[in-house]
Amino acid sequence: MFNPATGPETTHMILAALMVAGFGVASGTPWRSCADGTTGTTVSAFSFPLTGAAIVVLTRCDCHSSSD
Repeated sequence: MFNPATGPETTHMILAALMVAGFGVASGTPWRSCADGTTGTTVSAFSFPLTGAAIVVLTRCDCHSSSD
């Protein structure tokens, strides 16, 4: 059940879940803004999860690179 890849795989799955949640929240915010017509908090509600998800993507972009 546990092997040397358990740590990196668990980290990868947790970061992937955070990334998907961030993009999911960020994608729903503009729809809500159009429905309600509010814009004050929409920018921060959109930019915070989108920025967080983008940071996770940038930190994980080299995880599958080969060292040939």
